[in-house]
Amino acid sequence: MILGIGIDTTNVHRFTDWHKKSSEQLQKIFSLDEITYCLHENKQTSAERFAARFAAREAFFKAYHAMCAQLNIENKKTLLMVQKHTTVQRNKNGVPMLMINWPALLPENIKAPNVHLSLTHTIEIATAMVLLEASQNQ
Repeated sequence: MILGIGIDTTNVHRFTDWHKKSSEQLQKIFSLDEITYCLHENKQTSAERFAARFAAREAFFKAYHAMCAQLNIENKKTLLMVQKHTTVQRNKNGVPMLMINWPALLPENIKAPNVHLSLTHTIEIATAMVLLEASQNQ
């Protein structure tokens, strides 16, 4: 059963100068691993990677709120609160995965859902889609 769906598109141009931000500034949104990955290549690649990861957080935030509404979970968490518990990692094949610190976001009696993430970007836009699916035992 689908518990929530979120999608977000952002302009890569918004992230053009993010490679100049301090680690402390970037850590308000991204994990250290994400920052290292995003800054690894050139400025354009950096902007695309930051934009895609930011879009993933926005998409997750939308899916998370939809899930909370569907499960009647009281939810007063802001985007910044949710972002702190969200990180994009890549599996051994390089496929992006959204890792969530569920204990920080859900009541103890709610089982964490399965998270599906799709990212895409061009030099102009980055788009992310997140689908939250009930676990088989839920």
